[in-house]
Amino acid sequence: MNASTQRALALAAGLVLLTGSIILLALSTMNWTGLTADLEMARAQEGRPPAADPARYLVAGTSRAEATADLQARLSDAASAAGIELSSFRFAPADENSPLHLTVDVEAQGDMIGLGRFLHQVESSLPALIISRTRIAPGSADDRLRLEVRIEAQRSPRGDS
Repeated sequence: MNASTQRALALAAGLVLLTGSIILLALSTMNWTGLTADLEMARAQEGRPPAADPARYLVAGTSRAEATADLQARLSDAASAAGIELSSFRFAPADENSPLHLTVDVEAQGDMIGLGRFLHQVESSLPALIISRTRIAPGSADDRLRLEVRIEAQRSPRGDS
């Protein structure tokens, strides 16, 4: 190996080290800026605990009709995603003592896995809904079951009752 080959190899090794260092510096800078953004967002939300966010617990709607339509659409979407069929919705009339409270009785048909996915979706997505009663019975087909479920929610106080 002559001197010019050694010089070329040393130069190539130095170039590889320099390129690697630049890449690591760029990655570190990107991580640092991402961490800075995360810290700024955490500081902005510091004064309000997540439990105080009304969007976590209240169904949207400026009126009872709008809130029930939103709730019905949300339940229909959850049923479609779970692969079950909703056969009926029955909303309870407004209660004078609790005008923001919504109660709906839903009937659905599907297999056990689909019904479980539906119930999980209802209870785990926001805004929070409460399943206060369920009944599962044999359905019309051998592998299908019938679900009767009562779902309760609170609507946002903005708007009319």
